[in-house]
Amino acid sequence: MLPPKPVIFISSTIEDLPSERKASFVAVTKLKCVPRMSEYTFEAVSKGSITACIDEVKSSDFYILILGGRYGWELPNGISITEFEFDTAFKEKKPTFVFNMEYDKELKQAIFEKKVGSLFFYKVVKDAQQLESEIIKALNKYFEDEQYQKKLQTEELYTDLLEVNFPEKLFHASLDIDRAEVIRKSKGTERPLTKKAETRHVIYAALKQNGVYAINDFNYSEQKLYTFQNLHDEKNPLRTIVDIGTIEQDNAADFYSTNNDYLNIFKSLLHQCLVRKLLSVGVKWQYETKLFYFTPVEETPNKREISWHSKKDATRTVFEATYKSNKPTEMLHGKHLAFRERFFFFEDKWYLGIFPEWFFSFDGARKNFYSAKQIVYLKKKERNSQVFNHLKFIVYILKYYSQGDLFKQIYQYDILKFGNLKKFSSYPSIDDNLWHPKEEKEFGALLLDREPSIPLSFES
Repeated sequence: MLPPKPVIFISSTIEDLPSERKASFVAVTKLKCVPRMSEYTFEAVSKGSITACIDEVKSSDFYILILGGRYGWELPNGISITEFEFDTAFKEKKPTFVFNMEYDKELKQAIFEKKVGSLFFYKVVKDAQQLESEIIKALNKYFEDEQYQKKLQTEELYTDLLEVNFPEKLFHASLDIDRAEVIRKSKGTERPLTKKAETRHVIYAALKQNGVYAINDFNYSEQKLYTFQNLHDEKNPLRTIVDIGTIEQDNAADFYSTNNDYLNIFKSLLHQCLVRKLLSVGVKWQYETKLFYFTPVEETPNKREISWHSKKDATRTVFEATYKSNKPTEMLHGKHLAFRERFFFFEDKWYLGIFPEWFFSFDGARKNFYSAKQIVYLKKKERNSQVFNHLKFIVYILKYYSQGDLFKQIYQYDILKFGNLKKFSSYPSIDDNLWHPKEEKEFGALLLDREPSIPLSFES
């Protein structure tokens, strides 16, 4: 995104300086800036002419004053509109450039000339042609000045959208499940099904009954199963629940571009693939809250930390348990790093939207229904830097973290791969200290004064 063009307000009397004003208009235009002049660039507005002029001065980036011979039209207080504009620009601390024409001055104009000269060094010019040249030289010199370059510099801003890549081919086939038989066989198991059980639960049960576990990267709709996994591969366990003779494959882009129904099926499939990918690194999908949350691990059930790298090597606490003071072996709550997700398709690309969150459980998995205040407390204390760090950590987990970092057997799920966070250039560059000038001091105080029942962890 290119920086906007600087806006320059040109102030002078009008009737006696038509050539000079035209020259200044040409000069500013040649500099690829935006001139603001009542006779050239003002639009019709629902406000008085004086108010309109003053508002234009306030909204401009620069102010140019051309001193002619006449003082000009005066306000009821005896001040000319030109001097009023000058006073406004001075009060607003606008960068000001003054050009004094070699014309005889009226008395009031001569007094105004001395006032201006006491505040700014002005350039004396003899005619409109020289005026155009001097305006260009003066502004060019200023534009080259380092301070103004800093004002024009852009800033790279990151969004929470992560590029997503997936296989080009999508496979689908008709489901081949005896629903009633699957439900009957589930009786007496840990998860018995009822006649009203969701189709997905019936599919999971059918897979389990066929000796297949942890396969969930598929979607289904109207008795059809959709997956990126090659259903033609005889080793594919999903073949145990589909009609082999109905297997087909499509181009993924052709599929999701067909209509909104197919687009939604595809989004759900991406979600299921993400569930499986994250499950392999100890991040589970919590259906009730619609959150992905980091789970505790057997090796260290009270606290889970993950080593990662951003600008430097660091350790992040992703789960921490707090126990009841009167029952030290009974968990009060578990605090989990978490996030929401949503898949987006625009500009012919797919992105994963990542929205950092917190999840509180009462046993390391199930939602703690008394956690609302704790979550509000945490989010009130967070600053942009902590949220962005949270985001960067999740991106690291998605792109680089493998099961081998935590568990004995390495498992790399490659159906979903991720690129970079989408970013754009912002103008002007934003100084974070203007938003939170006391952030570090305030945040440190908050950590000291925090409620002891809510452990806070904001590692790098």
